[in-house]
Amino acid sequence: MKSNIPFGLLSKVLFRTPDLIPGIVSGLFHKHVRAEADYRRGDGRASRPPAMITLRITNACNHRCAICGQHGRYGYMNADTGSHRLGVLPVERYIQLLDEVAKHKPVINITGGEPFLYPGLMELGRYAKKKGLPLFVTTNGVRLRECAEQIVADGWDVVLTSLDGPERVHDACRTLPGAFKTAFEGLQVLQECRRRAGAARPYINTSTTLSATNVAHLRETFEIGRRLGPDLMVLFLSWFTSEAIGQQQTKIMKQELGIEPQTWKAYVREFSSQEATAFQDALVELKRISWPFHYFIVPDVGDAHYATYYLDPGNYFGYSRCAAPFLMTDVLANGDVVTCRDYVDVKVGNIQDTPLLEIWNGRQYVEYRQMMIRHRGVLPQCSRCCGLMGY
Repeated sequence: MKSNIPFGLLSKVLFRTPDLIPGIVSGLFHKHVRAEADYRRGDGRASRPPAMITLRITNACNHRCAICGQHGRYGYMNADTGSHRLGVLPVERYIQLLDEVAKHKPVINITGGEPFLYPGLMELGRYAKKKGLPLFVTTNGVRLRECAEQIVADGWDVVLTSLDGPERVHDACRTLPGAFKTAFEGLQVLQECRRRAGAARPYINTSTTLSATNVAHLRETFEIGRRLGPDLMVLFLSWFTSEAIGQQQTKIMKQELGIEPQTWKAYVREFSSQEATAFQDALVELKRISWPFHYFIVPDVGDAHYATYYLDPGNYFGYSRCAAPFLMTDVLANGDVVTCRDYVDVKVGNIQDTPLLEIWNGRQYVEYRQMMIRHRGVLPQCSRCCGLMGY
């Protein structure tokens, strides 16, 4: 299985936070050795507990990004079927979950929606670190400034904040005036709190998703990194699919699991040759520049193939098998446990009814993994999904 791990960053991690190294090594071993062995064994059971647990603690968000699969133009939260996902669990239920999994030391990845809109976030983050769990939080920056001091004091490991362009462009991508100012100032305050405390963490990372709105400003976006000085800038090429691929996915899911998937419709995009060429040119130019911070492109398919990435969404670029079903799991805001972070159609249980580790190797999860094994580790929709190409 291919990997997008930014190995250039590992030396920094080794010296600043060596306690994270065992978890990183374990995750890589799990992906490239254990998950492969689980596929070969063929019974659909995972040989160890999940290495990462993503908690989508809320679907509420104060942004309306055009490319977002949840709240974008065609986002699945906009449909009537999305209304049930607006509920949230009390923080006490998540604390119970952390107690359940703590001895296995999974990465706890908290996202949303916008996680800072969940009233129990800071309590949950503090408890995760009290239990010795690696904690990653993805945010658009709202409330980051006011919470920065506690984030540093509690020892969060990674804060990943969206940065989609210079101020005017970022605000346009987010359809919210002032979004850039909120995020940028929040990151500055977080850095200052970390500096004053003499702390090694959190790692301050930014996330940029390439789009037609910001492609002409990609270099300007990275120039902001010179001012901000993040530990890492991540550039995503965008997750998307096509109508034809979605229909192929629907056929398989109906036949195999009796499910008619819907969320792929939120990710349907078509790119013109002109757009694809513009993306490729911007990426090649970006890579010619020496930047004073670590960055990586997800997935980095190579200078000659960026246009193909957008024009041929069925091209897997050598990513032959998705490790996610044996590596990580995702819990939605209403407690549903799903098999894929972006395509949340396959629900295998709910943590309000059943402990997560029972769900992990329960009948429904095993049936899903057996389907993945029959299809040699990839489904049509996997060709542009973070589970296959993101890690």
